[in-house]
Amino acid sequence: MEQLLQIVLLGIISSALVYFYFSIYQEYCQDRTRQELFHVRNELFDFAAAGGISFDAPAYRYLRDYINGMIGFIHRLDVVHIIALSFVKSPTHIPKLKDVLGKIEDETAKEELKKISLQVHLIAFTHLTRTSILFVFIALLFTVFFLCKQLWIGLKNRVLPHGWKNLKSTVADQFPGFEQMEELTFAENH
Repeated sequence: MEQLLQIVLLGIISSALVYFYFSIYQEYCQDRTRQELFHVRNELFDFAAAGGISFDAPAYRYLRDYINGMIGFIHRLDVVHIIALSFVKSPTHIPKLKDVLGKIEDETAKEELKKISLQVHLIAFTHLTRTSILFVFIALLFTVFFLCKQLWIGLKNRVLPHGWKNLKSTVADQFPGFEQMEELTFAENH
């Protein structure tokens, strides 16, 4: 009976975590990414309003439309779509961002728009890392690997030079009160 209760509880907790990750957390990430994109779009507008580039310039319109498209479709941005789109040939009549930016003669404007476009791409990549279960899994594996490596390095540097027999004294040095706890445990058992 107790095992059945534990299985049911595990099922409820697992379902809640899955719901949280695929619903609440995903929506939060989408809203956060949209807010970041709104901020970058405002920077682009402020740059144009300050006279950095004309509102009618093709590069300004292209970048503004690109950001607006990202805001509108951020909920569809995931690793699966990126992989699928990499196999689809893009239409030749749609200009590329680098081509549009290459036509700008003012170097200051060109650098500012490149900076803004880089911000948009970094925001999109960050969104992918936040929302992709694959990236979460890879990050967890990396974290576990890093912690195990650090544990091994610490163990190797503290214990192995002195031999495995000194493990007890090394642990006692690291955790004050370890010897007292061991003495109390030994006294209660004998």
